[in-house]
Order: sequence, then structure tokens, then C-alpha cells
Amino acid sequence: MRTQALSTPSVAAAFAEALLDTVTEIGRARTLDEVTAHVRSAVRSLLGADGATFVLRDGEYCRYVDEDAIAPLWKGQRFPMHQCVSGWVMTQREAVAIADVFKDHRIPVAVYRPTFVKSLAMVPIGAAECGGAIGAYWAQRHHATGTDLWALQALAAAAAGALANIARCDALERDVAALQRGLELANRDLATFASTLTHDLHERLLSVDNRARQIMRDADTGDPAALATQAALIRESVQGMDAQIDATRALHRLSQKPMSVEDVDLSALARETLAHLDANAWPRKHVDCTTADGVTARGDANLLRILLENLLSNAWKYSSKQDVPRIEFGARRADDGTPGFFVRDNGAGIDAHVAGKLFAPFARPLGGSPVAGHGVGLATAERIVQKHGGRLWAESAPGHGATFFFTLPETD
Repeated sequence: MRTQALSTPSVAAAFAEALLDTVTEIGRARTLDEVTAHVRSAVRSLLGADGATFVLRDGEYCRYVDEDAIAPLWKGQRFPMHQCVSGWVMTQREAVAIADVFKDHRIPVAVYRPTFVKSLAMVPIGAAECGGAIGAYWAQRHHATGTDLWALQALAAAAAGALANIARCDALERDVAALQRGLELANRDLATFASTLTHDLHERLLSVDNRARQIMRDADTGDPAALATQAALIRESVQGMDAQIDATRALHRLSQKPMSVEDVDLSALARETLAHLDANAWPRKHVDCTTADGVTARGDANLLRILLENLLSNAWKYSSKQDVPRIEFGARRADDGTPGFFVRDNGAGIDAHVAGKLFAPFARPLGGSPVAGHGVGLATAERIVQKHGGRLWAESAPGHGATFFFTLPETD
């Protein structure tokens, strides 16, 4: 139905009804493909156009997402905003109607010359935050009417609303997925906590009981030194239980803490952490530390500091028995292009049979460490990476050190 033919009330009513039906269908769309399918079909049928296009803004580029035309145009291509009429429409937030595309300064003639397009009309999608445009093309000279532009603007308004709804639904789905992942992690941690932490506390309580029994036996001898030794061992066990409980609480708080995303200088954080480890090391020993320059990421600065503290202190512990301990921090993108980073040491490495338990809280699969821990360091590191939408894994072989890789997707 061509808009020029709206000369009778019945034709005008049919046109309005068809437009209303299309707008309603666009409003029900749940994907970008559904929106573009309704728009491109309506533009051609309602306006009698020979071509229709749907353009979205992609940074400083116009991305021609979809089209329906009598001959191929620019579907899938991207053009700089300042070099195409759709960019002008989005920037100025104004509709255009061009009867002769070869006599308008906003048209890149070289791009249009190989096509069938002689005339066009285009309107922006959205107002305050214009993120796209809808265009109609004609193979013959055509003076777009007010009705043409009105119909395009109605379609653009419907598309803007549908795209906003899709974005909200996508965000909600991501939030639900994140919540589900969090619940799965919490359930997994709870199961590990029930089996492992309870065992650890039970062992410490048995130790306290045994020491108390020994004190009762030593009381008959009246040996103050023996009594003091047993009392000190009881105190050590109680302090261990208290520290274990604090570690559990800290891991729980980590999962509840909201993130504050910003640009973070990981190189600076790594150097600060290594300097702190060196200052507090005992006995004193030279550690060869290498930190890549200019390594940055998007994320929560406090959480990323905790992440590096756990990974670097872990590397420090397990390389400390080497004649010349070596630790390296750097960046290496993952295979899919996601920003990636690593902490490498030349320690004893990891046996294959314990690799699967590395990130289980309280499990302590790397037993025999020179420095006692509470079994939550690597579990905390994994939680932080997962909270950022990334992943953490280790590559190692016994006697050849270990490398912990992690990714941090660019978060907005």
C-alpha cells in the first residue's frame, strides 16, 4: 500500500490499521531479529519503498544490521558516523527526506552510485539517546511525503521501545543467571564447609581435649614448665579454630559484597603486594620478582587487590624453598580475546591428582606448605574472578612451578 494513495477515507483507515498492527507486533518482539523483521517488512509494504534498512549505532560507526531491498545494499557493513546519512540522522536526531541522493552533501555518492537508490527517507530511532535509524529507499525519483515520514517515525518509536524492553529483559536474565551461579557456588561451599571445616574444627577440639587431659595428668607432678607447654598448645588450637571461623566469614562476605567497577592498575597492585611480602618475609631471602608494566583492567579495585594478594602470596609460599625463587605477573589474552592475566612461580608445582581440588574452600590440596593457611586463599581468588564474570585456572607440572591464569571481561 503506497502512502501516496491515501486519497480516500477507507484507504487511509486501512493504512492506519496496518501501521497500528505492525507497531503492536514490534512492541511484542523479544529479540533484535524480530524487531528488524517487522520494521523492514512494514517500510516496504506501507511506504511502497524499494528498499528498507535498519541501522544501529556502534560506537563511532553506523552498523547496517538488516535490510530488505530489490538488490543488495549494505547489510552487515559498518561506516564511520560522519561519512553516512544515517550517522547524520543519529547525530542531529532529525529525519531527512532526499529526493535526489546525488545532489545532497550528506550522501556519500561513491557508496550510493553502484546501488539502485535514487531517493531516500530516514528517521532516528530514539530521541534523547539516539541509537539507530530506519531508512526507506526508492529506485525512482520520489518526494517523501509527510505521511511517509510520519509512518517511519511511528515505526522508529515502536522499535526504540522494543529495543529498550529487550535490553531490560537481557539485563534481568543476566542478573538471574548471576544469582543462580551465586546460589550454586553457595551450595557447593556449604557442602564443602559441612564436610571439611567441621572435620578441621573437630580435630582441633580433640587436640584441646587431649591437652586438657595431659594437664590433668601433669598436675600431679607439679611441673610448671610442662603445664605451661600444654596450656600454650591449647591456646594455639583455640586460636586456629577462631582463625578458621574468621576465614569462613570473610569468604561469605565476599560473595555478598556489591562491586564498584573502575579502571584498575594491576601492575601497581602487584608491585605493592610483592613489596609487602618481601618486607614481612622471614627468614629473609631474595626473590626474583618480575611485574609487567601498564597492565590494567576494569573491575573492583578492592576485590582485585585481594585477588592479587592471594595469588602472589601463594606463589611466594610455594617457591620459597627454591635456591632463587622467581615470581612473575603479566598479561596474556585468552583464546577468545578476553583480557587475561597470570601469576607464575618456579615452585614445586602441582600434582595432577590434587589439581581438581585447588579452588575448593578449606580443602588445602597443596599440603605441606612452609606457611600455614586456612584453605580459603585460592577459593577467595576464584570467587573474585567469577564475580567479575571471568574464570581462573592453573597450569603446572610437578617440579616445574605453577602458573595461575585468570580472565577479567571488560565490564561496564
